[in-house]
Amino acid sequence: MKKIIYLIATIFVLLSLNSCGTTTYHSYESVPARYNNRPYNNYDRGNVGYDRGRGYQQDVDVIPTTDDISFDLDLRAVANAFANSRNLEQFERRINDYKSRINNLDLNDDGEVDYLRVVETREGYTNLVVIQAVLSRTVYQDVASIVLERNRNRSRVSMQVIGDPYIYGNNYILEPLLTYNPPIFSFFWTNRYRRWSSPYYWNHYPRYYTSSRPYPSNVYIKNINVYINNGKIKYNYGNRIRSERYQRMRRGVSRRDYARTNVKKSFIERNKNVKVTNRRELYKKIQSRSKISGKRKYSGAKNARWKKQQVKQRRNQNKSISKAQKRRDKIRLRRKLDKVRIENSKERQRKKVKKIRRRSKLRTVRYTSKRHSANVRRARKNASNKRVFIQRNSNHRKNIHRKRSVKVKRHRERY
Repeated sequence: MKKIIYLIATIFVLLSLNSCGTTTYHSYESVPARYNNRPYNNYDRGNVGYDRGRGYQQDVDVIPTTDDISFDLDLRAVANAFANSRNLEQFERRINDYKSRINNLDLNDDGEVDYLRVVETREGYTNLVVIQAVLSRTVYQDVASIVLERNRNRSRVSMQVIGDPYIYGNNYILEPLLTYNPPIFSFFWTNRYRRWSSPYYWNHYPRYYTSSRPYPSNVYIKNINVYINNGKIKYNYGNRIRSERYQRMRRGVSRRDYARTNVKKSFIERNKNVKVTNRRELYKKIQSRSKISGKRKYSGAKNARWKKQQVKQRRNQNKSISKAQKRRDKIRLRRKLDKVRIENSKERQRKKVKKIRRRSKLRTVRYTSKRHSANVRRARKNASNKRVFIQRNSNHRKNIHRKRSVKVKRHRERY
C-alpha cells in the first residue's frame, strides 16, 4: 500500500512541475513565424510582448524573406532569354535548360522544377506570348506573359513582361529597354511567320529536358545575376498595361487551373502580414530591413560605448576619405599628364610619318623616271635589233630561193 501511495505522489509532483514550465498559446497563428521552428528563448520576451499565462497575443511585424515563390523565376532573365533567341522554340528551350537554370519554380511542391511551355497568339499588330507551368495532365498555370506591340508605321516595337498576379502580385510589369534590335523580332514580322504552340505536355517532354530539384532561393538569386547584368538591356517597372487588346487576347490562351483550386497560396494570401501588393514592393522591404538589421542599438553603458565606437569609426573614415581623395587627385593628374604626353608623341609621330612619306614619294618618282627612261632605251634597241634580224633573215631566204631556181634551170638544160 505504501508503494502505491509513493508512486501516486511522484506522478503528481512530476505533473505539477511540467504544468509550471509550460506556456499556453491560444492560437497557432498568433505565434510569430520565427518561433515556430526553434525552441523558446527567455531573452526573446522583451522583443515580442510576452505576457505570462496569455502567450504571444500582441501584433508583431513579420520579417519578409526571399523564400517566396515569386523569387524562383526572375522575369528579367526571362526577358533576356527572349530577346536573345531566334524563335519561340529556342526561347522555350532556353527557359527549361538545365545548365542555365533560369527556371527554379516548383508550384505543386513535388520536389522537382516544373516544365514551362510557351503558347502564342496574334491580333493585328500585337503578339502575346504566354508562359505556362505544366503541373499535371489537366492542370496548367500561367506564370508570365510577354506583349509585343508594333506601330502602324512599322517603325517602333514596345515590349512588356507581365507577371501573373497569382505568383507575382498585382501590376508587376517589366519594360525592358533594348539597345539593339533583337533577332526574335524578325520571327514575328516576316512572310514565313507561323503561330507557335508548344507540343509538349505532362510526361511528354523534349529530349534536352532533364528533371531536377530546385535550388534554395538565395543561391538562385546569386546565380541568375549572370543573365541580368549584361549591359545590353535595361529594365524599368511600369504601372499599367499599355496594350488595349491584352485582356481579350489572353482569354483564349490563359490557363489558371492551379490558382482556382489553391486560392490560399496566392501572393496576397502569402504576404498578408507584410502588407505588399507585388514582388517589387516585397524586395524593397527586404532591402530596407537588411539595412536596419545591420545597425545595433544598446541601452545604458553599452549605448555610450557604442557611441564612442561610432565616433572613432567616423574619424577614421574621414581620415581614410581624405587620403583616398588625395590619391585620386594624384591619379587624375597623372592621367592628364599622360594624355598630354601621348598627344604630343602622337603629333611628333604624325610629323615624322609625313616627312617619311614625302621622301618616299620623291624617291619613287625619281626611281620610276630613271627606270622608265632605261626601259625606253632598251625597247628601242630591241626594236632596231628585231628589224635588222628580220631584214637579214628575209635577204637570206631570197638568196636561198635564187640559188635553188638557178640549180633547177641548169638541171633542166642538161637533161
